[in-house]
Amino acid sequence: MALDLRRPGTLDGHPERAAALAAIDPDWNPAWPIDWQRHYAAVRECLTGGAAVADLLPGDTVDGADVGRWLARQRERLEQLGIAPLPAPEKTPAKGRRSGSGAFERGVAGPLCAVQGPYRLCGARQPLSR
Repeated sequence: MALDLRRPGTLDGHPERAAALAAIDPDWNPAWPIDWQRHYAAVRECLTGGAAVADLLPGDTVDGADVGRWLARQRERLEQLGIAPLPAPEKTPAKGRRSGSGAFERGVAGPLCAVQGPYRLCGARQPLSR
């Protein structure tokens, strides 16, 4: 016998099934309406597909659901509760190469010095003797 688990009251006589479902996923039977769940899932798919939150504007639809308008409503509701969005994380500038060490230049200067002649002084190195 198959049960339609989405109908209210279906699991009233089957507490073991309700407990098993709750153990798998505590949000398997949320209190919010199915319309909210559809919009949430559509926004999640947009974001995992590469869209940014700022890209979702009112009028943007997914399968007929206006995800942009829904997202704007959710933001308004959160702001009414006094919940403000977190500030964007500051981007630290990428560290560039420092020219202070000169290790590469010193490494290249050694073989060049040897090619130029055995008695030539190169930087702080001693002359090469043969």
